[in-house]
Amino acid sequence: FASELLVPTTFARPLIERGAVGMQSVLLLRDAFDVSLSCAAIRLAQLTDGPLIVGLAKDGAVEWTARSRALWAQGGWARRSWKQAWVPRRSGTSRLAGDATRRRAGADDGSELLACEWCEGAPPSAVAVEEAVGLGTYDRVLTVIRFPDLPDADTAYLIEEREERDARQARDSSGRRGDWRA
Repeated sequence: FASELLVPTTFARPLIERGAVGMQSVLLLRDAFDVSLSCAAIRLAQLTDGPLIVGLAKDGAVEWTARSRALWAQGGWARRSWKQAWVPRRSGTSRLAGDATRRRAGADDGSELLACEWCEGAPPSAVAVEEAVGLGTYDRVLTVIRFPDLPDADTAYLIEEREERDARQARDSSGRRGDWRA
């Protein structure tokens, strides 16, 4: 309720659709509605159409995340909890977390890594585009991660169904046929 009151969908969605989805959209929402970067990032995750996750990290460990519906629709790997997970060493979030001067100055950083470096179980060829910014005296790093080459929700569902069917068939065929103990 509070997020809708502070950043109404009717006004926020056109801003998100106008800009490049990512930290640019977070900054647009922050400036347009006079809210914190964290609030704007959460609202971006709630309103964007693409697969995206936003999170807050302190000392290189994730404190919280918010996922877009499109990312949630990817299935199991995208739904795992990240709370207290370590951020990838090669990420911009890690670099900012390890540099108090840059983090406290509000510096930004980013990277393009494989999605599986951020999310265990993600498709091995999927890319994660990360944008991170230090939050000054709050001493944390806000991160937006986009997954530009993930399949849409329907395709992801079909892939997950096929993988489950294949695993079931492999499990069924590994049993000894005709043996009452199988």
